[in-house]
Amino acid sequence: MKIRNLVTTITFVALMLFFGVSQAVILPQTGAKSEKSKSIQVTQATANRKAFYLRFSAGKKASMLAAVRGLGARVDYQFDRYDTLAISLPEQAVNALSSLPNVKLLEPVPEYKLQAQLVPWNIDQFQARDVWDADRDGVIDNGAPDGSGVKFCIIDTGFWAAHDDFQGITHSGMSQIPGEAYTEDENGHGTHVAGTANAVNNSIGVVGVMPGGAELIIVKIFGNNGLWSSGNSNLGVAVEYCRDQGANVISMSLGGGFSATEDAIFQDVYDNHNILPIAAAGNDGDNAGAEVRSYPASYESVVSVAAVRQSDNVANFSQYPATSHDPLNQPANTEWDVVELSGGGEQVLSTWPGPPAGPNGNVPIIQVTNDGTDYPASQIAETAAGDVTQSLVDGNLCDAGDVDGSWNGSIVLCERGDILFSDKMNNVASIGGLAVVLYNNVAGTLSATCGGNCTSGANIPGVSITQSEGQLLQANGLGLPTRVLVDDGAGCVGCSGGYKTISGTSMATPGVAAGVAWAWDACGGPASITNKQLRQLLRDSARDLSGTHDFSGQVYGAGWDTHTGFGLVQLKDALDLGNQRFGSTCPNADYTIGGTVSGLAGDGLVLQNNGGDDLAISTDGIFTFDTALLDGSSYLVTVLSEPPIPDQNCTVGNASGDLDGENISNVTVSCVTTCKVTTASGMVNITGVSMEACENIIADPSLYVTQNGELNLAAGLGISLGGGFTVEQGGIMNAKVCGQSLCETSVEPMLDGCHSCVTQICVSNPECCLSEFNQACVDKVGSICGLTCD
Repeated sequence: MKIRNLVTTITFVALMLFFGVSQAVILPQTGAKSEKSKSIQVTQATANRKAFYLRFSAGKKASMLAAVRGLGARVDYQFDRYDTLAISLPEQAVNALSSLPNVKLLEPVPEYKLQAQLVPWNIDQFQARDVWDADRDGVIDNGAPDGSGVKFCIIDTGFWAAHDDFQGITHSGMSQIPGEAYTEDENGHGTHVAGTANAVNNSIGVVGVMPGGAELIIVKIFGNNGLWSSGNSNLGVAVEYCRDQGANVISMSLGGGFSATEDAIFQDVYDNHNILPIAAAGNDGDNAGAEVRSYPASYESVVSVAAVRQSDNVANFSQYPATSHDPLNQPANTEWDVVELSGGGEQVLSTWPGPPAGPNGNVPIIQVTNDGTDYPASQIAETAAGDVTQSLVDGNLCDAGDVDGSWNGSIVLCERGDILFSDKMNNVASIGGLAVVLYNNVAGTLSATCGGNCTSGANIPGVSITQSEGQLLQANGLGLPTRVLVDDGAGCVGCSGGYKTISGTSMATPGVAAGVAWAWDACGGPASITNKQLRQLLRDSARDLSGTHDFSGQVYGAGWDTHTGFGLVQLKDALDLGNQRFGSTCPNADYTIGGTVSGLAGDGLVLQNNGGDDLAISTDGIFTFDTALLDGSSYLVTVLSEPPIPDQNCTVGNASGDLDGENISNVTVSCVTTCKVTTASGMVNITGVSMEACENIIADPSLYVTQNGELNLAAGLGISLGGGFTVEQGGIMNAKVCGQSLCETSVEPMLDGCHSCVTQICVSNPECCLSEFNQACVDKVGSICGLTCD
């Protein structure tokens, strides 16, 4: 089997001070060649060119263009909205820039670095499947939002569009790197990010927080080598491209120095274009107490994301500068300047360029086999792939004092504790050990990483297992043939795409950003709620985290804290809170709500479930809402509107409750015709006997009248077109007939014989007092109160 060692180096580099502004330097990364670029091309800058933002006085664009070009500068982009140019020019001409007239701001374009360190564990940590695959059958629940209403912009190293887990995804983009297309990614970082956000739900590989439904907008800002290209790469340009393509959410797993120009651009898209930018907090978390800020995450308009482990404890590399705000008095527009939300960012499995993982093209096979028994394992980040079979020896803690010659040519069992994971790997490799099996010293799984410190240890496979499995191997498996398999599937022919486990706030960011985008789609999209409302919703529904930071020893928890912000993003909780907060406009599907309607006599009945999913009913019978709610949530069926003709009153029985493992079908809706008039009084000049007073919708006589006086109906009359009241003598058709109608606007009698009852009544169509029965005439009148017939 071919063994590949795809090592991602995670290093936070030193900052440089240039014109009073910090800049971060990019470190190189490796990858594989792909197709040539067909996207927007930018001329390659020479090595000695420097890139700047230059803001000038309003109305001075023409003269400023001429001036900078006169200095040999190249204009890379024009930000007309901000009276700013992005330029690059020879280093020797830099000093002359500041002396140009009408220059209001001159600052270097910050350089950025990647924040890098079987449904992937972080997908369920976000509660993603709780909202689109609640029954865990691997199929997206009927009607569940999948991000298809969202345009999701990723600014990174591009993405490998040929990957099996991206087939069917709608995508577009541009590349800022000459000769490289946005659809290629020899580095792998952008492909990993895209998979966490939006890998499709299929039979192979992994699935994203949004299961392939979102439209991806890709901006390749780093080259295939993982490096920033000075004079070509420009974050401000990338953000404007995302805006112009209609992006709703921008995900940035990168970090660098401050720029006033970029700060203004981010604030503009946040305030005026309903876009929510999200960025990695940074990986300098082991600098205890250091006031190190990473941008763009620390701009007020950008959501900063911290990384947590599978145990929910903050990852030791996750950056945590203090906020300038009072956590008990949040700033306007839900803005924040440092860590705001958290997501899974350690040992995250996602898509990777190159051949697929596993002999069947599935998720990587990572396991330990001892004496014929398989134990599932996780790869120690930044260690090698491989397939090693040898005897298992006990290395205890694998510290310097434990090093033993028996390790040479063996697989070494190491217990977690006392020293860094990287030291254990290096100690085993340095004496000739072929692989490391690391087991936890507490209950549960173990996520381990070299943290950029593996040297010789990076060249051998390293896997982690649980405490119980490690203790079992220590008691019964030593000296037995043991296989450590970390298979990236390089031998799979005809398959496209691999998978890799890496760590960093970069890995947490796309999960949080995708969760935000999905929640936006589920709550009706940007047309229904704003980016600021959504930002607050995610904060208020996040799960508060508490713990102790490994390196600093700082305790965190109880509300907002510097390490994890407002907490871990929880999508189902966000959905439930959104239903309450936004008038139940955040539907999702699992169990159905249904029932029966009876007594309906007209059109216009509309039912609602939890304030949404309007359902029009026209006849008696069974109804079912197409979109329903998840198990454990509440349902509420209400009447949005009632039939006006005839005027009916509809009430709901069993209207509300909690969904508990089964569909609801016992909701009842009963409609009755509204009785506007309950008494007809002032019967005068009644002639004859056995007079029958009937509503025309009732076949049988309802009241016998024998003399003048008050007429009390057994039931009031509804208002209906063609409704009426008849008086007949003994049911004979040639008896005198009279009809009167309801005049709700009348407050005084309009004719003799009109009386005020429950509502104001007037005589209508007096010519209907005819010598013979005239049904056409009766049909012209409505309900009656007073009745006169000569």
